[in-house]
Amino acid sequence: MEIHLLKRLKVENAHIKMTRILGIIVFSIYCASISAQITILPISGADGVFATETIDNQKVYRSVPITGGFAPYMYFSTETVVNNKTVYLEIKYLDYGTGRIGIEYNESSSPYKNTTENYLTYLTDSRLLKTAVFKLTQADFKNAQNLGADLRIWSEPSIQKHVVSLLLYLSPSPLWKEYDENWNTLYTGRKYTGSDIINATSFIGKVICGYQGWFRTPGDLSSQGWMHYFRDNNTSNVTVDLWPDMAEYTDQEKYIVPGWKYKDNTNVYLFSSANKQTVLRHFQWMQTYGIHGAAVQRVVGGLDPTKPSNEYNRIPAYAREAANRTGRVFYLEYDQSGVVGQDLVNRVRSDWKYMVDSMKITLDSRYLHHNGKPVVGFYGLYPDRFSSAVANQVLDIFTEKGYEAFVMGSGEIFWHDASPPGWTASWLSVYQRLGAYSPWNVGHYDSPNRMTANVATSTWKSDKEVLEKSGVIFMPLIFPGFTWDNLMKQPPG
Repeated sequence: MEIHLLKRLKVENAHIKMTRILGIIVFSIYCASISAQITILPISGADGVFATETIDNQKVYRSVPITGGFAPYMYFSTETVVNNKTVYLEIKYLDYGTGRIGIEYNESSSPYKNTTENYLTYLTDSRLLKTAVFKLTQADFKNAQNLGADLRIWSEPSIQKHVVSLLLYLSPSPLWKEYDENWNTLYTGRKYTGSDIINATSFIGKVICGYQGWFRTPGDLSSQGWMHYFRDNNTSNVTVDLWPDMAEYTDQEKYIVPGWKYKDNTNVYLFSSANKQTVLRHFQWMQTYGIHGAAVQRVVGGLDPTKPSNEYNRIPAYAREAANRTGRVFYLEYDQSGVVGQDLVNRVRSDWKYMVDSMKITLDSRYLHHNGKPVVGFYGLYPDRFSSAVANQVLDIFTEKGYEAFVMGSGEIFWHDASPPGWTASWLSVYQRLGAYSPWNVGHYDSPNRMTANVATSTWKSDKEVLEKSGVIFMPLIFPGFTWDNLMKQPPG
């Protein structure tokens, strides 16, 4: 149901209050069976002047040019009674310009309270029709802003806002429900039933790729800006060696790189791992090219035992769905880098229990098992990083009742020849406790000239022999190559 509100007339306060009371009574009767959806019309004036235009047969409220850019605000008001209540807004807009838009609203303690919970609020100049969604807590609409408004859209002066409509909901809106995903439950969605579905009961014979899922872009659902493509959100500071081929991505998966153009003057785009469609696409590529599944990384340094992050659980949830929809397998792999001692033990234990108990991830039919136990990876088994006692405490986590796992470890490449810094005989028993071990072969070459060198494989034979004597599976590792030049601000080569 849509209620179109006309511009407010100047009347006595008592009349306004009575109108609101009567209005909300009538409105609540309709809302008993229909989700409340209220169209709010903007008020033009002051520092929020706009013009009404038609663009692509679409009526648009477009902010007007001013000195130094465009009107920074666009004001809105409603006769709907909202007193100290959580409400939701969906803003439909044409995606022109680059930068963020936000909402300031009448809150119980402030007339210009800025929202902190929102999705799709970054403009990427895609020229597509998009919808941003906001959660307004303790909203108290009382006409306390300029022009008697209850709320306003803000942006940088460089952005010319193109607003199509603003809908107010008195309960979580359809898009809010879609974006604010609940992953603490078993996956019950679509499942692949083809003939090439991968056996998830054995680690043996699998080709597994590491899947960090750590790429983020402005305009994705994470609202984290640029991550792992550029340093400090500055698109002139590239940190990657290779640029992804974007040919197969849809418009909904492409995020513009401001200031970059191809030689034919077309826009340059990148993908985000915070896009469910993109994670599914990557698993579809694994299916096409015979990769059996993915080790989904959990960077321990990003885990807070006291505050399980919904955003940090996005990739395991998306990978779980993608594995189900492609017949692939997946398992979690912890990356220890940068966290040591008891802090390491506490973070891994807390997160593993959260994954098992809350996300119920190991109960998923596509979660890889071996010998009846869920597989879990642990990267970082280097003697110079922490003691063998700490390593054993980490492995003990996966022997606790209800949280048992088959551990696939990874780390030191010279793990059994007593040469690595910090190596002691006690470390050998750590490696022998594992279910499988993958010496970290990244950066090891068969000649000093990396431009023509091959990945070193000379240790593989002895690694396999020594591990198998202890009943540990040898998992060799290959990698596509990475120079670290851009990441470490070094000249090429």
